[in-house]
Amino acid sequence: DFEDQEMARQLLRREARIGLSLRHPNIVRVTQAQVLKPPCFLVMDLLPGEPVRHRLQGQLVLPVAEALSITRQAA
Repeated sequence: DFEDQEMARQLLRREARIGLSLRHPNIVRVTQAQVLKPPCFLVMDLLPGEPVRHRLQGQLVLPVAEALSITRQAA
C-alpha cells in the first residue's frame, strides 16, 4: 500500500538500517530487509508470549511489580 510513497520508503529504509544494527534483549531483532525495490519488507524474530494489551484485557490494574517490569522493558 505504501510502495508508491517515497516518505514511507525512506522511513522503512531508516528502520531497516537501525534495526539491522541493534542488538538488545528488549528490542526485536531485524534479520533481513529489502528496501531498495518492491516488494519492500523487514524480517524480524518472532517473539514468544502475548501482547501487553491481551494481558490487560479484563484487568484494569496490574500488580505493581508486573507493571514496573513491563515499564522497564519498554523504556
